[in-house]
Amino acid sequence: MPDPRDDAPRAARSRTESERTTRHRRDRRTQLAVVAIAAIVGIVAGALGTNRNGTARAGAVEPTTTTAPPPSPAQTLLLAHVNARGAVDLLALMGVRRGGRAGAVVFVPTATLVQVPAFDSQRVSDVYRLGGSGLLATSVANALDVGVNRVIVLTDAQLTDLLTPAGRMDVDLENPVQVNDAAGNLGFTAGRAHLGAADAIRLVIGPTTGGGLAHLAVVQDVFEGWFARLRDPAVARATAKVRSAAWSLVALAHSKVRFDTAPVTTLTSGSATIYELEDHDTARLVRADLPDALITTAHRPRVEILNGTGAIALTQQVARLVVPAGGEVTLTGNVPGFGVKHTTVVYYRPDALAAAKRVAAALGVGSVALGNVPLDVVDVTVVAGADFHPERH
Repeated sequence: MPDPRDDAPRAARSRTESERTTRHRRDRRTQLAVVAIAAIVGIVAGALGTNRNGTARAGAVEPTTTTAPPPSPAQTLLLAHVNARGAVDLLALMGVRRGGRAGAVVFVPTATLVQVPAFDSQRVSDVYRLGGSGLLATSVANALDVGVNRVIVLTDAQLTDLLTPAGRMDVDLENPVQVNDAAGNLGFTAGRAHLGAADAIRLVIGPTTGGGLAHLAVVQDVFEGWFARLRDPAVARATAKVRSAAWSLVALAHSKVRFDTAPVTTLTSGSATIYELEDHDTARLVRADLPDALITTAHRPRVEILNGTGAIALTQQVARLVVPAGGEVTLTGNVPGFGVKHTTVVYYRPDALAAAKRVAAALGVGSVALGNVPLDVVDVTVVAGADFHPERH
């Protein structure tokens, strides 16, 4: 079998742009201000079918379409490790192409900012603590435009259990590596190392010298050694006994695996490094690595979700349906005063009508309406009302 390393370029790339942090925050505040004004003055009134003076608007509301959302994407697995504080310190999106011959592992640096429904922009590391595995899957799918069908979130003990059946594994370290943790110092020179599960786990969860993006290169080395062991039928069966979802890892191990890291730009550095996804490069990488798992292959409508009832986690429940339907959730918020009874999907330009209908179909409730206030920062707004019941989905 060809060596996966021959086809596994490391895409851990970062460039420092000190002025970008200020611009990013300024643009974000401007967006939110515009949307907040529109939400208060126009969207809610439009969603309820009235003008600002309270009179009914003729012809603004269309019945909910029966158009089905896009078909479900190919099977993908999101693998995450959480530390003792509940923070995600390792995140990898994995998938096998149809036919099983090729697969990919895309690491997402956990210091990367992503849009998190109801929580604005947050680092990936903090998402699990905010809303568990469901919110983590939705946020990653929203950021990468890739369907997430299965999630494995592992603690230290669970990761140990998963790697233990592999026994000792041969790991080809591209560079020297040293771990300094509570268990002491662990160091290896570049080249082949024979690792048991305990040492392999210490390399995976670190902290290693170099840290950050450099650490993901070490994780790749360990994963390659682990996948080689998963090709042993006895190891595969023993690993699947620990967690049945591990069969997805076994299938991946039997393919020609490409390893990449989502391209990011450094927003801040030092003790609190923060990254931002390079949207164009990330989209290109995902199309190359996980083409069968893409949610959309065309323009993604930008979607704002407004909680119209005050119900806890309503925004996240709506996002869980909007993202697989092809929408990119870019803003979330609340309707002033709440009290919205009927869900409405508002669009702002004629060319966004089809997108609004797809979103409404995914929600399974509500109506589609033309907004009476032009809005450029989003294409569609979902005003979630009391008639939306997520348990029906």
